[in-house]
Amino acid sequence: MPTTYEKGKIYKFAFSRIAFWNDERYIVLKEMDTEQEKPGGYAASPWVLRVKALPFQEKWDNGEEWSHYDCLVTGFMKDCGFETTFPQLVQERKSVDEKLYGNADFDAPLSFFVTDTSGAFAPDGTQMSRWRVRDPKTNFFHYINFANEENTAFTLGQVVDVHPYRDNPEDTLHFISSATYGKIQAKQRRIQNMPVVFPLGCEVDCKVLSIDDPRFVMLSHPQIPEAIRIQKLPSALLPSIGETVRVKCTGFTATGWPILAWTGVFAETTIPVENLPVLVLPEGGESKVVEYKSSLVYPAGGTLPDVDKQLGQVIVRTAASMMNSEGGSIFVGVENDGTVCGIEKEGSFLMTDSEDEKKYPPDFDGMQLKINNIFKKKLGDSVGSLVEILPRQNPESNHLVLEIKVRANETDIPAYVNGRDLYVRYSGQTQLLVGEQAARFIVDRLRRLDGKRNKTMALSDDAADKLIKKISDILPVQTHDHVVKDELPIIPASNTTVPFERHHVDALSGFSGLAYDNMFVGSAKSWPDLLVELLKQLALIDPVKFEALPDEKDFKGRGGRQIFARKGARTRLRDASEYLGPNGDIRVDRLDGNKENFLKDSGLFVRLVRHFGLKPEQFRIWTGKKYGIG
Repeated sequence: MPTTYEKGKIYKFAFSRIAFWNDERYIVLKEMDTEQEKPGGYAASPWVLRVKALPFQEKWDNGEEWSHYDCLVTGFMKDCGFETTFPQLVQERKSVDEKLYGNADFDAPLSFFVTDTSGAFAPDGTQMSRWRVRDPKTNFFHYINFANEENTAFTLGQVVDVHPYRDNPEDTLHFISSATYGKIQAKQRRIQNMPVVFPLGCEVDCKVLSIDDPRFVMLSHPQIPEAIRIQKLPSALLPSIGETVRVKCTGFTATGWPILAWTGVFAETTIPVENLPVLVLPEGGESKVVEYKSSLVYPAGGTLPDVDKQLGQVIVRTAASMMNSEGGSIFVGVENDGTVCGIEKEGSFLMTDSEDEKKYPPDFDGMQLKINNIFKKKLGDSVGSLVEILPRQNPESNHLVLEIKVRANETDIPAYVNGRDLYVRYSGQTQLLVGEQAARFIVDRLRRLDGKRNKTMALSDDAADKLIKKISDILPVQTHDHVVKDELPIIPASNTTVPFERHHVDALSGFSGLAYDNMFVGSAKSWPDLLVELLKQLALIDPVKFEALPDEKDFKGRGGRQIFARKGARTRLRDASEYLGPNGDIRVDRLDGNKENFLKDSGLFVRLVRHFGLKPEQFRIWTGKKYGIG
């Protein structure tokens, strides 16, 4: 045993005797190896190794009830004002709990009294779920978490049942409520019983309880008291309530629940991908001629299949924009970041289109037929020759990816979605043309096609301007000037306040954009897009100051949040990668979704502008259907 002790460490001592100081009961200890009441070097000292008796120890005849005492060194005694190496001790709490409750029957609850809560009231006005309780036999206090229990409105002095418990034999003992203990017991029973009821790899009959949950069908089994769930997603079909279905156990969760898969008519269909051409994604990711879509049937962020929205709207619009631009390829089954997720399990959803009652086989032929029919319906029969659907196999993950190759439309009539909406491709985005932008695109497109065909009667500039005005008169006008509050220094712009050149036609197809010194900068359709356009302009104006931006105190966000973060969504950083600082990102305040906060005098947009020695009035926002960025 060392003759000196370290503060904050725990040491083991033997019982020596009981003594009193100032009428308080103390347990005098001795070192385990030397059996001395004083450490080495302190034989002449008046001090002895001692620890104050705990409330329940006051009733002991002596201290020999315990074979040893685990004590924590909290400090050292003082002699003439100077600190020594003689330890001050307290009984270590965890070891005390272990001696008191370690051999208790965990199934038998202990009755404790509620004394108070640990934190009074939570910010929402509800009482905290962690309560302090007292063991009447020992007068010891313990903290119990009653979270997620139906009745947590306890009163002071109320008796509650708690259980001493440890997850594993080597774990520290702690205390839990009876409700929590019941859940643990139920989990242990599930882990033991579920493999008997649901043998791994075997099929079992269950009855359908509910299909109301958006993600799961709830099932029942006569040998299991709780409801069991199975995901809806593997099949487009749904059973009826009360129907008996056969499911297959493919594994178990950590809490003992079976992982079930549908069989029979509800089983998912996996399209084989062997012997297909190998997938090769273009270098550089998404661009004007390359688009990634993670699914044929699931809209972005959705958990339920919606063929009408994903294929009938999102993918159709992308294809139409490529037809009206330079053509390109849509890779379906690839995430935005290039991760291949595959669509080999989506064949079952082809018949979930509310506008299409045809039956499609859940295979590649069915997918090809479905896509062709949707494109013809949305874009017209004439576009069939512009689309080629090619299956691809990802050799690393064996996923199926469809490459929808789209050729540019070289006819005089652009591709319209539903006969009215005109989309073009710009900077890797699909954008709707409206009003004068649509008119300019139509005329410029005719002139370009006439030039390719070597027509001698191509439109003159004067004739083109007259045609643009005529088309603008008959197209729906969806851009307007807007009144802005006086405190907003950023001024909305329109085609009457900012001159635009004809080569800006593609850029103007966005919902909105940014102008600097009355000249168009770039298109934007969201707050993150608008900030990216501003950053691009600032990088051109002062590259040196822009490089140093990540190190500026005023533009470092809490936790290093990137400027592109907004409500959990992120604009792809590669969209502005060439304009980023040396750290790979620009750490500034998180974007505020409220446009007035974003643009007001202390807002991020204005602070950035002024940081570069510019005036907010030099920038204008091109507005879309409503004030601000749509």
